[in-house]
Amino acid sequence: MASTETAILQSDSKEKIKLLLKLAKELGIKSKVLSVSEAEEYYLSSAIEEGIKTDDAYRDDCMKALKRLKQL
Repeated sequence: MASTETAILQSDSKEKIKLLLKLAKELGIKSKVLSVSEAEEYYLSSAIEEGIKTDDAYRDDCMKALKRLKQL
């Protein structure tokens, strides 16, 4: 299986996201807009994974990550 690269982009501007999605389409790059719950799952799993690597996944860190998601 070929290696793939993934990028997650966040903006306060719907117009800018639409422009990036249009550019991705023009370049033949798959894109997907995540729902709030999908974004929450991603950020929470990232926090857990980082905690596993560093042995310091504290509840406060996870809660801060979730609060950031609510700002999306």
